[in-house]
Amino acid sequence: MTIDKFSQLTDEKLIECVQFSGDETALDILLTRYKPLVRSRIRPFYVEGGDYNDLLQEGMIALYKAIGGFDLASETSFAAYASVCIRHRIIDYIAGTQRQKHQPLNEAVDLNDADSIDFTTLESNIRPLEDIAGSLIAEEFARELQEYVDVYCSDLERKVLIYYMRYQDVEQVANVLGLPQKSVENALYRARQKLRDFFDI
Repeated sequence: MTIDKFSQLTDEKLIECVQFSGDETALDILLTRYKPLVRSRIRPFYVEGGDYNDLLQEGMIALYKAIGGFDLASETSFAAYASVCIRHRIIDYIAGTQRQKHQPLNEAVDLNDADSIDFTTLESNIRPLEDIAGSLIAEEFARELQEYVDVYCSDLERKVLIYYMRYQDVEQVANVLGLPQKSVENALYRARQKLRDFFDI
């Protein structure tokens, strides 16, 4: 197949070629196609003493791994999946770099405004936020977490998480949503399992 014909294939078809045949042409096309996404994901970050090329390299590594790890049976688009993978790796890279330098992570500055929903409380219930973030990087981490929840959690799971953060009581959440308490408990359990995957615990 010529490069022109490869270029006309969907993301899923290209990923299938990579995953099942190890096709390097398909891989190169995907990496080129999504390099602008990598750039857009690393642009909001400025790391004191850091290097843009380092961030770009980390982002491309995340993209490469996303191509290999994407579930072709998933209802999630590859673009959404890759976006989460890239942001997650960049956050981890910045946190690791700053820890190595023994510098506060608030020297990593996010140039965007924070999202309206505060997801940092979700993270603090599972792992101390101080381990990975100062105030500014925590805002970016919260955005990454919210994006992960939007991609991987169902609408019900997301609603249950939001209301549970507010009320910290399953029965009250069930009353607010007008659902059986057991349904809320099950949705919260599924959401927590997905968050554990996010935090790698």
